[in-house]
Amino acid sequence: MTMLREHGSRVKYHHEAIGVNSRLDSVQAAILAIKLRYLNQWNQQRAAVAQRYQSLLAPLGDIVLPQPAPFGKAVWNQYTVRLTQATAAGQERNQVQQVMREAGVICMVYYPLPLHLQPVYRHLGYQPGDLPAAETAAHQVLSLPMFPELGLAQQETVVNTLKQTMASVGVKAAQYC
Repeated sequence: MTMLREHGSRVKYHHEAIGVNSRLDSVQAAILAIKLRYLNQWNQQRAAVAQRYQSLLAPLGDIVLPQPAPFGKAVWNQYTVRLTQATAAGQERNQVQQVMREAGVICMVYYPLPLHLQPVYRHLGYQPGDLPAAETAAHQVLSLPMFPELGLAQQETVVNTLKQTMASVGVKAAQYC
C-alpha cells in the first residue's frame, strides 16, 4: 500500500506500478484548506520569479529555458532548465547539481528516468534508445529553486552559482553576471 500511495514507487522516481499521490491525512487537509486561500497569489508570485529567471538566464548559451504553452497559464511549480552540453549519461548535469548543492543552492532532478523506461511500463517493450529525445532530456534537466518568496538577490545567487558551476565542470555558459 505504501508503494501505491507513493506513485507506485519503492525507490524514488522508479515506478513499479501505476500508483497515486495519496499522502494527505486529516492534519494536512486542514492546513491545505487554509493554504488554498493564497494559491492565486502564490501562482502570481511564482510567475514573477519565472520571469526574472528568464531574464537572468537568457544570456546563457548552452541552456534551454522552459517555455509555457501558449494555450495555457503556467503556475511554475518547478523551473526546469536543460543543460544542452550534458551527455547522454547525465554526468555533467549531476556534477552541476552536486557542486551547486555544495555551494548551498539546492537543485533537483525530478524525472531522471523517462516514462517509457519505467518498470511499470516494461510490458510495452520499449528499450533504451527507442525514444532518444526523451532520454536525452532526462539526462539534461535540472530544476532550479522555485517558490513564491524567492527574491531577486536569491535568484541572482542561484544564476551566478549556476554559471560558475557550469564553467567549472565544463558545461559552457555564454556570460557571467
